[in-house]
Amino acid sequence: MKPNAVTCLLLIFCVMNLFFGCSQRKTAPLPELERAEAVMFDHPDSALRILESMPMPADKGQHALWCLLVTQAKYKQYLPIPSDSLIRIAYDYYKPTDDARRKAMAALYMGGVNYDLKNIEEAMTYYLEAKDEVAHTDDYTLGYLVMSSLGNLYLYRKLTDYALEVCQKAYDYAMKTSYFKYKADALRSIARTYHVKNKLDSAIVYYDKAIMEAHNAELLMLNRG
Repeated sequence: MKPNAVTCLLLIFCVMNLFFGCSQRKTAPLPELERAEAVMFDHPDSALRILESMPMPADKGQHALWCLLVTQAKYKQYLPIPSDSLIRIAYDYYKPTDDARRKAMAALYMGGVNYDLKNIEEAMTYYLEAKDEVAHTDDYTLGYLVMSSLGNLYLYRKLTDYALEVCQKAYDYAMKTSYFKYKADALRSIARTYHVKNKLDSAIVYYDKAIMEAHNAELLMLNRG
């Protein structure tokens, strides 16, 4: 091989290596985003303060994550979300990627926001999409949230057989987490489903189990999403 050809190949290799190295650095979350996500489940109010006090990320990936986390923080606190425009930015960004966890999260909150907006059919579609994506992860907390949301929607639509199956899966996920409140909530959802099915003996059994779990966690009220 001629020397000039070798030199050209080396230059191409160096440029490609530099390009991919820069791309990898860009994908690392900003420190504020990392801190917000770290406190999200226990302190969503603190997470939201961090997110709203930071500069708006210019990078598309960082901006998508910011939109996802802001929606999550507001949703967890039952704050009003007037449209799905913010979470849609995250959803559209993650949809074509191979990041199953982020895709599941974005679909979950697309479903949650649309459910609150009374767009029930749209919510169902997004919840089912989140269910498919979360199956490719080992995030049991996220799995619980997806299954719990889908189960509640099935119950709302009186699809009790589907609701019972999904609520049981939510409980299975909850058992793999450290959150007693999720276990109590899952048991309560199973009890409610049996109640709607008019299987009162089974409903009482699961209500009792839910009360025991709630007592273990000193839980006074549910904390969603």
